[in-house]
Parts: sequence; C-alpha cells; structure tokens
Amino acid sequence: MVKNLEWDKTLKHNQSINLDEVPQDFEDAARWVRSSRIGYVVEANVKVYRIHIQELWETAKSETINNRWISSTVRNKRIQVTEDRIRKVLKLLDNDQDPISLSKDDILDGFRGMGYAGDFSQKKEIKRGGLTRDWRFIVHVIAMSLAHRKGGYDGLNLEWSAAMLNLCLNQKFNLSGLIFNYMLDNVRGPTWAMYPRFVQMLINAQYKDAPNDGNLYKFHVPTSRQFTEIKTNEWVLLQDWMYRAERLPLVKEAYRKYKEAVREKQQRAAQAQAEAAAKKERSKGKRKEKQAVEDEPPKKKKAPESTERFMGASIRAAESEEHRQHVIDMREIHALQEKEKREKKLKRKEISASERPETVTEEV
Repeated sequence: MVKNLEWDKTLKHNQSINLDEVPQDFEDAARWVRSSRIGYVVEANVKVYRIHIQELWETAKSETINNRWISSTVRNKRIQVTEDRIRKVLKLLDNDQDPISLSKDDILDGFRGMGYAGDFSQKKEIKRGGLTRDWRFIVHVIAMSLAHRKGGYDGLNLEWSAAMLNLCLNQKFNLSGLIFNYMLDNVRGPTWAMYPRFVQMLINAQYKDAPNDGNLYKFHVPTSRQFTEIKTNEWVLLQDWMYRAERLPLVKEAYRKYKEAVREKQQRAAQAQAEAAAKKERSKGKRKEKQAVEDEPPKKKKAPESTERFMGASIRAAESEEHRQHVIDMREIHALQEKEKREKKLKRKEISASERPETVTEEV
C-alpha cells in the first residue's frame, strides 16, 4: 500500500478546459479542439473526490503478462482499468492497432511544417515558445488536460509531441494506449495521484454514486494569465481542414495581409540596419581621421599679431627704408667729395708746374 500519496501541488495537472471561455485570439484553434477526437475528454468536467483517487492509487496492482490491466479497490468495490476501458470512457475514438509513437526525425519534420523554431537537440521536447499562436494553444491544451506530467506545462515530450502531430494531421494514433502506459508506470512507482480527473471518470463508470467524504479535489482555476503567456503576434496557419469551410477564405485573406505586413516590416528593419551600419562606418572613419591628426607631431602655432606689434613692425619697416636711403645719399656725397679732391689735386699739380723756373743751358 502506498503511504503519503503525493499530489500535484500546482493543482493544474489533468484539468478540464472550458473552450467557451477561451479568448477570441484562439477561436479557430479552440473550435478545432472541440471538433477533434480529444474534444470530449478535454472539456469533460466532473467532481473529483480525493478519497476515491487516493484509494485507487494506494491499492493499485498491475498485470502485464497475460492481460494488461490495473486492479484496485475504491470504497470496498473492485475497480479495473484497461486500455479499452480508457478508450470507451474517455471517448478517444482510437484502437489498439493504431501507432503509439513516431521517430524523432518524423516529429521534428512535422513540427517544422508548423513553423517550429525551437531547439530540439537538447531535451528532445517540443516547447510551445517555438511555435506560433494557434499551435501554442493546442500544446497548452494537451499539456494541461491530457499529458501525464505534473509540471512542465510549457512543452510536450516525444510521446505527446507525436500524439499532437498525428491529431493535427488527422492521422491515427493510440491515445488510449499512451495514457494507459503512463498509468501502468505510475503503479510500478513511485506512485503519485496521476490523472485525477480521468481516474474519477473511470471510477464513476464502474461504481455509480460511490460513497465519499465530501472532500473535493479542486483544480487550479485557470486565469487570463495562462492565455497571455501563449499569445504572440507571430502566426502560422493551421491545416486547411482544421478551419470551418466558410471561414477558411477569410482566414487565408487575413493571413495574406499579415504576411505582407511582415515583409514590409522586415524590409524596413533591413533598411534601418543598413543605414545604421553605414552610419557606424562613417563614424569609424571620422574616428580614424581624428586619431591620425592626434598622432601627428604638434605644429607651432603662429601667434596672431596684435595691433601694437603690427604698428611696431610698420615703424621698423619705415625706419629701415629711411636708413637705406640715408646710406645711398651718404655714398653719393662721398663720391662727389672724392671727385672734388681728385680735381683739386690735379689743379695743384698743374699750378706747380707752371711756376717752376725755366733752366737755360749755355753753349760752349
């Protein structure tokens, strides 16, 4: 017997989803979920009694050799869980011959067709953040309402990714077998209060009005924040057949306008990026020029001439001109004086010669 059965502390696991309260942004995806094979089980809202869930898991035993079943006792009545019973009670419209898995490559290829942009190489999960609006909503529905985990509601593991892919491609998939396998694993331990809503539906189908102590398991009340977290302006169309026939032309026209707006936005962004790069290059060139100037040896700057300095220079220039003229004049005077001296000297010689007595020689 299991002691101290662990419960989902978030109270979100396996909750029902009221598709009438979904925001209008997800109208098309919500309508498809309702019309699909999972529509009934997603919206099925039943009262869940803690004592029923606790007794089923605490007394659960599994048989997988001859027949695959889980047997337990709830309120002193034997309850049996099988894959086929899950199929009938949850109305999943599949069979045990349908595939229950896909290869990793097939899963990734399928989600790439949905516009998936996430990284699949690390945890081998499909994260809703890598998808666009409507596809995110479908991941949200499967993670919250159908998947086996308590937590990790922002993505799907390989098995549930394969289930979503086949559902969205309108291909066969054994959802009942997948759910039953996870329940078998839970019996083998460590056991926790898995699938409380599904378990209650299975108990109700075998034990009508089972006694209870009135202690209800209350799921976390969904808030608008859950849908705010999955909103995005990015959009990739669902498969054509997932829309109502009369709505499909309207959706395609809206999508055409959306793609045009996206292209224009991308072009503006590319232009702005190119302009920013050119501006950066220009700025870089100016910085290089400035650096080159700074690296040159400093040049002596010619001090601006003041008015007094200019006047002094003018005076000096005038004085220099006067001096040169004076020198020229003095040279001319000196030349005249030298000429006069030569002339006077020459005259004295002539006078001396005329006054000298004439010498007479007597003949013998």
